[in-house]
Amino acid sequence: MGRATTSTEPQSEPVVPWTRRLSRRLTRTYRVPESTAGGGGGGPDLPLDLYDVLDDPAHPAFADLGRLLWALVATQWSWIDRRVESASLTGERSFRRRMSIDCRVPPAVVELAAELGFDRLLVPLRFVTKHPLVAFDLRLGDATVPLLTRRQSAQVAEAVLRAAVEPLVGELTPEIGAAIETVASDNEEGGDVAIELLALTEAARTGEDATPAQLARWALTTFDTNYLMLADVALADVEQRAIFKVTQEVGPTLHGTHELSVLSSVAWQPAPFILDTPTVTATSSYHFQFDAPPGLVVSGGELFGAVQGDRRRHSFGTSASQGSVLGMHASITEVPDVDGYYAEVLVHPSPDGLLRSSAVSSCFSTLLLTLGLVFASSIDSTRADASAGLLLVLPGIVSTFLARPGEHYWVSRLLRGVRVLTLASAVTLYTAAAALVTGLADSANRWMWLAFTVASALPSAGLMVAIRRCRSVWT
Repeated sequence: MGRATTSTEPQSEPVVPWTRRLSRRLTRTYRVPESTAGGGGGGPDLPLDLYDVLDDPAHPAFADLGRLLWALVATQWSWIDRRVESASLTGERSFRRRMSIDCRVPPAVVELAAELGFDRLLVPLRFVTKHPLVAFDLRLGDATVPLLTRRQSAQVAEAVLRAAVEPLVGELTPEIGAAIETVASDNEEGGDVAIELLALTEAARTGEDATPAQLARWALTTFDTNYLMLADVALADVEQRAIFKVTQEVGPTLHGTHELSVLSSVAWQPAPFILDTPTVTATSSYHFQFDAPPGLVVSGGELFGAVQGDRRRHSFGTSASQGSVLGMHASITEVPDVDGYYAEVLVHPSPDGLLRSSAVSSCFSTLLLTLGLVFASSIDSTRADASAGLLLVLPGIVSTFLARPGEHYWVSRLLRGVRVLTLASAVTLYTAAAALVTGLADSANRWMWLAFTVASALPSAGLMVAIRRCRSVWT
């Protein structure tokens, strides 16, 4: 995919020239007869049903409907003014993504759809992977918009792909038609076969400067693994500006989301979450927001692009974070020309939650063992019941910090190393108490207490470093 550039055409002309070309092409194949449009007989039944047309590739309006949808798909950046996407961590290994799409379908498209005989239009909003949808919802304002079935989505994909390759080949051969049908279905991937048959050697991309071959390759590679999400709405609902709202429950979308480093698990460095953002190029303005669950704090993030086979990042846009919220923004003119687009979010545990409690508990344990080291020569194991009891109580107190029912899954993941350090400090204290009660500490008293103190000081120091680093990135 690629970046679109700002049009230099006069304001009196259409923003994109495809409306004129599309209008001429539509008149070539199917047009509602004037007698029918005016109420006379002899023509097709009106209004035309979108799904009846899509169900029959031989229908006279099938090709024109595909061209109409392809024109919208290929130029989303020109009529979708703003996308606002928010992501939040929900259950185990899943995200909830919400998107609002502020758009206005070009009046020429609405007029052409009406001329074809439709009273409704399928508005392309975004792509979704060919997997079962979970907790998926689509609304126009407060009204629910029906979702297409998998079969209907495949029919749309076939119509759009036929329109995408039409400028390259004119009439489709049976081989190309079969390859397109394979790409449109969800049974197997066939994009490579279609690309080879069409001899598409240019890189896939979109944008005002993209060639028909680049657009066709982009369409084939995109539809090979994704369905086009469409809103079935009345023409009257899209004549003016419309705001669609999409909610989707998805799993992690890029490698590394579950692979937390050791330093991240002890809160010494932020943990990254990376989500794909393919719709960055399909709008004039894009805003991404991330909401961290209670117990986590956002330390930063960025939008970036990547080229396949190249590990370098191409950062773009601006970002700002405050507490548990991160916002990133980019305009179409800032988006680099690369293969894929992503959002990286950096999070770490809150320094005022379990992390602080664990550090206080661990440091208190180290303090007690230090006192034991100082007074090691005067400790008598025969009179150590009270002190041993105090030491034995502390591990139980520590355990209340280690068990947090209802804590978010990712908070538990990011605090795993912190809990291990806290447990190590508690076990050291428990071992010292056991040695004192059993009398093992009577011989070589000072050396044994020194070993206990050092063993406790190490996790305490690690926890204090974690608090310091979390506070530094927070402030």
